[in-house]
Amino acid sequence: MNRLEIVGGLVAASKDSRNIARAGNSDGRISKSSPSDVVICCALRTPVTKAKRGGLAKTAPEELLAVVFRELLARTKLDPALIGDVCIGNVLQPGAGALTSRIGELLGGLPVSVPISTVNRQCSSGLQACANIAGAIKAGYIDIGVGGGVECMTHFKMGGEDAVEHLSDLALDDDLARTCLIPMGITSEVLGRNLAV
Repeated sequence: MNRLEIVGGLVAASKDSRNIARAGNSDGRISKSSPSDVVICCALRTPVTKAKRGGLAKTAPEELLAVVFRELLARTKLDPALIGDVCIGNVLQPGAGALTSRIGELLGGLPVSVPISTVNRQCSSGLQACANIAGAIKAGYIDIGVGGGVECMTHFKMGGEDAVEHLSDLALDDDLARTCLIPMGITSEVLGRNLAV
């Protein structure tokens, strides 16, 4: 499965919504529903603002998450105790984001009994978190889950000085390894230009 092609197809304007690719359906048509389908019941996001000077520049990631969790519960009327797992993608938070995600979960009204994990897959961390939850539902590990992502470019810098000072000299001497320090914002602009998204 070509992930960029599928995601690009979802982003590209389409006159026929049936052209949206569905995992496991090679011809790209939406197949009939099945009892084993994973269904997204609610999709939310916080506003995107500029780092350092935007309207949310001083808002911590856990506060952003808490607002989303509270709104999720309000819109779905879901008993939060029924949530089997939460997975949050992030890249920059210290401690792999586990601390900020757990605090956001608790501030957002989820009970302490709901487990949470975090995942880092660079710019697709939130997407990977949703895929992890969908996979857990599909496998029968949980019935209800929450996947998402959070980032705060003001509080945690990409490739910041502290990241570089903890790297091996070998990483800095290798041309390919050194490209890992290129900010993902630049990478996303290059991909957007190359894929005409």
